[in-house]
Amino acid sequence: MKKRRYRTLKNALDRVFSEWVRRRWSRYDGTASCVTCGVVKPWAQLQCGHFVSRVHLAARWNEFNGNPQCPSCNVLRRGNPAEYALWLTRKYGPKIIEDLVVLKHQTVKYNRSDLEEMIRQYEQRLENLDAASVGAQAVSLSLS
Repeated sequence: MKKRRYRTLKNALDRVFSEWVRRRWSRYDGTASCVTCGVVKPWAQLQCGHFVSRVHLAARWNEFNGNPQCPSCNVLRRGNPAEYALWLTRKYGPKIIEDLVVLKHQTVKYNRSDLEEMIRQYEQRLENLDAASVGAQAVSLSLS
């Protein structure tokens, strides 16, 4: 079996992490809100925005650092950092900003097996979201 290149694994982890981030905040109807401007869109039309830039590997796949953002906030407004900081503080308390900045300065070196394991973990989290969604749909149908 051919080993996947490091870059390929990083890209695969980015994809599964991004989907998990956007879907974990989605509502029963498949929509989610941008954490910075509040616009509601189908989760697939949102992006995984990061408070601390993805170049900092220690924070890149951190579940507090990645949250749903609309393309306008994530790209055009360069992450809309002031609003992002406000949302993080309201959601998790004031220490979250400090924690993410400390994490940003940590040096980590992931090897292929680390990335493969993180991919497996986020794929499992996606399966758990799917199972919860099916369960919620069954409950709503039985209440109808």
